[in-house]
Amino acid sequence: MLCHKNVDNKVEVADSGAIPALVGILEHGSKEAMETASAALQSLATIPINRQAIADFGGIAALVALLRSGTGAAQRNAAGALGNLADHNKCARRIVDAGALEPLVELFSAADGEARE
Repeated sequence: MLCHKNVDNKVEVADSGAIPALVGILEHGSKEAMETASAALQSLATIPINRQAIADFGGIAALVALLRSGTGAAQRNAAGALGNLADHNKCARRIVDAGALEPLVELFSAADGEARE
């Protein structure tokens, strides 16, 4: 992945306008595209400057929706992205307000080992 372990690339990708496009894919993409977009957002959310942008472009609500209805891989990526976003205090509150706790508990309680990883 272009951004994996490269902070400068993660900032540049976000600055290029990728975040709203990735959120749009979470809302309207194919299952495979949602898996990829959620993984990209998970990676981008490791950078503090990107966290607020992801939240501002509707990423929290889209990730919570993916927790409820995505594939196992997409759910795992969404949970990871929300975990990274939660490191930002304002995002943490928005995650709770978006209703993420119930689907996260369900995900981690599910028998599907892939989603729990």
